[in-house]
Amino acid sequence: MIARTVGSSAVEQRRPFELGHRILHRDGDVRWVREYAQVVFDADGRPVYLDGIIFDIADRKAFEAASASPRSRPKARTAPNRNSGPS
Repeated sequence: MIARTVGSSAVEQRRPFELGHRILHRDGDVRWVREYAQVVFDADGRPVYLDGIIFDIADRKAFEAASASPRSRPKARTAPNRNSGPS
């Protein structure tokens, strides 16, 4: 089960991994998280559990989404050229 969830390459190579994904909270709210972990193996070399940490990155995702929106970008303004008149 762990091998399918994490991805076979991280398990086969026994290396830490980083994964970003969404979590659906029981209240219906969608939360974005970033997970840093590695698989822990038993004496026979079978994956047993994941050891790591999960960070809530929902605020960062919301900021990125707002920044990508054309409405959130300031409009460029053209100032009149004061040197374009007669000298």
